[in-house]
Amino acid sequence: MGFFLSEDQHSGFKQHLNLSVLAWAVIESDRNHFYGHRPTSLSGFLNTVFANFYQDSKATISFLMAPIREQLNYVFDFPEVKDWMNLPAKEKIYETVISMHANDLYAAATRFPKGSGRKFRVNQANQRILEDLEDDRYYDNNVGTYLKAIFEDYVRKPYHEREAIFYRHTVEIIREAIDKKMRLRVTVRGNRVFVGCPYCLTLDKFSAFNYLVGLVINTNENGGTLVNMEPRSIRLSHIEEVKIIHSLSGRIPEEKRALIEKLMDERGPDFIYGDKREIVVHLDEEGLALYNANNDHSLKLIRKLDPYHYVFFGTDREVEQFFLVFGNHAKVFGLSANY
Repeated sequence: MGFFLSEDQHSGFKQHLNLSVLAWAVIESDRNHFYGHRPTSLSGFLNTVFANFYQDSKATISFLMAPIREQLNYVFDFPEVKDWMNLPAKEKIYETVISMHANDLYAAATRFPKGSGRKFRVNQANQRILEDLEDDRYYDNNVGTYLKAIFEDYVRKPYHEREAIFYRHTVEIIREAIDKKMRLRVTVRGNRVFVGCPYCLTLDKFSAFNYLVGLVINTNENGGTLVNMEPRSIRLSHIEEVKIIHSLSGRIPEEKRALIEKLMDERGPDFIYGDKREIVVHLDEEGLALYNANNDHSLKLIRKLDPYHYVFFGTDREVEQFFLVFGNHAKVFGLSANY
């Protein structure tokens, strides 16, 4: 069982994908936010989202149908049902109920409008997933329709859920370290490296962004003991690599734990989002017009690099929150030294 792919598709294949205007807009925005200043490709992004999300998506009907089948089998195993219902009648009811549920799920998964089409290369790992999935029976073996349903479902999730989907591997490593009380080595944008004891993964008060909160120290600084570590929060989307240091304990002393909880309670999980620094922002013509028309110029403009790139001075939080309302007209790159 699984989607049938022709022989010339067995080393990865190009797939036509038609998505709504909303879907393409969200995907482009997420690519910019999640990759930052790093090189990006549409295929790489879509492959990551699919691999991390297909098991939880409402578009994967086969996974949703499994518990429904189990419930029906449970009901039909009651002695009362077995005694008065013959096998042909039971099979007819079973197939009717299953068909009704499957049709409803398919209608919900494919209700989204058409938009524009693009092609992306499905990698070999995701190709194997498609070949194993039993959703071919629900989508009439149409891979494009199934993939459209997956991505239309993804883009309608809140931003913090999409962020957690894209960084699923990172989230799993962090949660493992928290559960096992192990120390982490975290590399963030700008090639800064921190070592620390993770406390939690949480959202800010607006439920907009995911944060890793804990005791950390910059490895460029002297020392690495618990005494030298300070509470800090790091945006999930700013983490480029995370590794568990199995040889070091990540237990947080009670007094430090109390300090973290106090800071989170008073100021939220973005309490120490980073020091002020120079950050490059790409502004198109409309973005520049929005900045010039804004009366709140609390974010200091340092210099102009070229007609579309400007250097501002502030923390990551200040810069990102300031330009959040600019939408696609502003793109925050990171440290100017690494631009």
